[in-house]
Amino acid sequence: MKRLEKNILDKIFKIEVKRTASYFFIRSIIFVALGFAALIFSTVITEILKEQGSFDLLEFLDWNNIVVFYEESPKELLLILFLVMIFLFYLIFLLIKNYGKIKNKLVSIYKFYKKRV
Repeated sequence: MKRLEKNILDKIFKIEVKRTASYFFIRSIIFVALGFAALIFSTVITEILKEQGSFDLLEFLDWNNIVVFYEESPKELLLILFLVMIFLFYLIFLLIKNYGKIKNKLVSIYKFYKKRV
């Protein structure tokens, strides 16, 4: 009976390890991809604004200049960048919120495999 229990616990821990590893792998790939996307979008937006000379308008802080700067900005790219940044901050928030659970899972998996070896 003890061997059967050990077998079942081993299988459960293997499933948990796979789930945890896939969770980290998928989240880290999404995080890195969104980070690169945000970097690319922000680079493209700044290049467009430099090419248009829109930053020169900000030297004269006037309401009309700010309106012209807004009208010349690439709104679609800014919207995409804004959404990507919101999603990145949401992922960081989830990581911070679930840090205790994730840490406990990793520690228990480490202890289990350390005890076996």
